[in-house]
Amino acid sequence: MVAAGTAHPTIMPKEEVPAYFPVGLTNPSGSIGCVRTLTGGVEALDLASGRRLWKSDAPSRALLVGSHEVFLLEERGGRLQAAAYEPRGGRRIKTWPCNAGLPAWASLAEPGGGRRRTTFQVRARRSGNVLEIGYDAQELVATGIAPSAAQSQAKGILRLDLNTGSVEHLPGENFRALPFVEPAPSRGYQPVRFHARAAGPELMLGGPPPDVQGALVAGDLRVVFERAANGRSVRVRRWRASTGAEDPSIEIAGVIDAIWPTLDRDHVAMRRASQQSMCDLYSLVGGVRIAILERPIDIAVIAGRIFWTTPSGRDQINLIATEAVTGRILWRRTVWRDTPAGEPIP
Repeated sequence: MVAAGTAHPTIMPKEEVPAYFPVGLTNPSGSIGCVRTLTGGVEALDLASGRRLWKSDAPSRALLVGSHEVFLLEERGGRLQAAAYEPRGGRRIKTWPCNAGLPAWASLAEPGGGRRRTTFQVRARRSGNVLEIGYDAQELVATGIAPSAAQSQAKGILRLDLNTGSVEHLPGENFRALPFVEPAPSRGYQPVRFHARAAGPELMLGGPPPDVQGALVAGDLRVVFERAANGRSVRVRRWRASTGAEDPSIEIAGVIDAIWPTLDRDHVAMRRASQQSMCDLYSLVGGVRIAILERPIDIAVIAGRIFWTTPSGRDQINLIATEAVTGRILWRRTVWRDTPAGEPIP
């Protein structure tokens, strides 16, 4: 019972954020994923079978895959709109105009050739009936043999009220980047450099991602990788940021020349020094090897399945889904497209 005159506590709506696998977004259960098509649209996939559920042929970006709706940013008739779709059936439920304040050149459409092209990267989150879309658009101009240079840039946040359809535009704003690495404490840790990037849907070319030093941030868990003095194993040390309590350390045997955590942050890939095309994938919970992958680029383990990208032929990249327990390949598809890739690979 609440005493008279006592205000009821305010219950804040839970924030929904995207879950990522290589070149795509998924729902929290890992059953449905959205990837870019080779023509610039978005495809919704059953992640167990790889079967296409539905697709948007319009120039599109996936924003958020929720339990009841999939949100896309689309360009139709030269104008941007947010659209909500049924996750499995693909019926378009509702649309909201989103062009407010964006420059005319900021387009999701693929360039048709010539010296000018645009990039349009998005992030999204939902809190109750408010969907926020963070965007970063660049107009690039090719100058001879030199790399394309940014001619114009626009970034900001579109705050969309899903009930009323009103859009608040916050130009120049950006989502606060969540740290994925932080300095390791000085209490006896001897961290080595490892490879990691912020989780996102960008296509990566080559592998592994850029290297960083310190402690990996994995929710409340912090992870440090240390090399044994004899160079024949890697020690994984973990502790809880909220309490400082240490979890038991893990010893992973092998002569390893590259270490990179997966996008889900619960697993780590170790590249063999003697066979650099081969990587062993370990659980960070118990240190058990769950897979051997050949020439992986980006990796995520979701709902008992390993999603990973690997080169395939000239100028192509395959997305492969593998059963974590048996190693059986469930499906594969080509995901390469002629757009700028993610962060540079060392």
